[in-house]
Amino acid sequence: MLHGHGPAAQWATQAQPGDQVAVSQPRRTYELLPDSRWLLLAGDESALPAIATVLEAIDPDVPVYVLVELEDSGHEVALPARAASGVRWLPRQPGDRPGATLTSAVAAWTPPPGAGQVWAACEAVAVRDIRSQLLGPLGWPADRILTRGYWRAGEVNHPITTTARTRSEPPR
Repeated sequence: MLHGHGPAAQWATQAQPGDQVAVSQPRRTYELLPDSRWLLLAGDESALPAIATVLEAIDPDVPVYVLVELEDSGHEVALPARAASGVRWLPRQPGDRPGATLTSAVAAWTPPPGAGQVWAACEAVAVRDIRSQLLGPLGWPADRILTRGYWRAGEVNHPITTTARTRSEPPR
């Protein structure tokens, strides 16, 4: 919790042994479109809990590919076993803006044959860049992309921003 400024960091600096904190449960699971044969999950450290939740919710027969940008390799976590071989940890280079490494990795990623979907969550500007790459040069249909800006560099308490959702996901 002690990283930067924000409600969790403030609470952690003042916490005493025995203090309690409540953490919310996932609100819903992620559903694939009926014709999707694979899924790409792309995110940074902030997306790791959601990535783990999606991995547990997806049919184990559907191949899932995972790209995770990390500022520090010490932030690697164990993800559900079914995806362990499909995870690429991407170290953020010193001086790079958050999400630059992930954006490049998504743009260079070669999808397997058949219809699939992309779920991406990370720093808000990087999400915009990833979405632009997928829709523009890569020619992806918008209904196969779900992106969320979990945070914005330099801002505290940035609201989660949904910039796209699949047909199968209900509106908030």
